[in-house]
Amino acid sequence: MKEELLEAIYGTVERLEQKVDELSASPKNTEAESTPASVSVDTSKLEKAILAMAVKEGEAIDKLVRLREAICIFTDLTKKEASKDEQRSKLLFDTVNQVKQELNATSKIVQDKLHAMDNTPLKKVVTHRFEPTSKSVLLFIGGLALSLVLSIWGNLTQWREHQ
Repeated sequence: MKEELLEAIYGTVERLEQKVDELSASPKNTEAESTPASVSVDTSKLEKAILAMAVKEGEAIDKLVRLREAICIFTDLTKKEASKDEQRSKLLFDTVNQVKQELNATSKIVQDKLHAMDNTPLKKVVTHRFEPTSKSVLLFIGGLALSLVLSIWGNLTQWREHQ
C-alpha cells in the first residue's frame, strides 16, 4: 500500500515536471518568471510529502522488523514448549509401560499360584467334638486371654497419658 502511494506521488511529480517543461517551452510563459517560483513551491510541498511518507515507511519497516523478531521468538518458545510436551508424554508413556510390565509380572505370579492351588489335592477339614468339660475349660482360657489383653491395653493407655 505504501509502495502504491509512493508510486502515485512519483507519478504526480513526473506529470508536474512534464507540465513545467511544457509551460517553459511555450512562448507565452517564457517572459514570466513568477511561474517557476510557484512550481517550486508545489514541488517543495511534494518533496515534504514524500519525505513524510518516507519517514512513515521507515517507521512501518521498523515495526515489521520488530514483528519479525517477535515471531521468531514466539516460534522458538513454541518449539521449546512442544519439546517439553514431547518429553512429558514420553516420560508418561515410559511410566505407563513400566507399570504395565510390573502388573504383568504380578499377574503372572498370581496365575502361577492359582494354577498351583488347582493342582494340589483337596484337604478335608477336620472337626473335633469337645466334651462339655473341655468346652468350659476352653472358654475359661479364652476369657483369661481376653482379660490379659484388655489389662495390657489399659496399662499402655495410662502409660501414654503420663508421658
